[in-house]
Amino acid sequence: RVVPPEDCHQVYNVIFKRVMRALELTRVGRHFYNPKSPIKIPQHKLELWPGYVTNIARFDGGLMLMCDISHRMLRIDTCLDIMYEIYQTQRQNFQDAVIRQLIGNVVLTRYNNKTHRVDE
Repeated sequence: RVVPPEDCHQVYNVIFKRVMRALELTRVGRHFYNPKSPIKIPQHKLELWPGYVTNIARFDGGLMLMCDISHRMLRIDTCLDIMYEIYQTQRQNFQDAVIRQLIGNVVLTRYNNKTHRVDE
């Protein structure tokens, strides 16, 4: 059976994901970023990862490729660094201050580049 190209958009998306991996880009969430060439902003303890968002979707005129530039802003300090900093300034209500500072934030684990939301 011959499948027309307009019906293969899922295959094209898989091919694009493989191309991004071949370019040694790392997937963080749904997008691909380049952690090997970050833009460092040391005075604010930040790092900017350049990246791409790609998608092939079906529209009225046929298939459409969406390729967009994306950037990921990351704090350089870890959760432990933040906890040490809070402990130095607010020892009396340390636990409440840590909860206020960290709950709801998204944390990136460096060992596997997965994101996690801090809930409790």
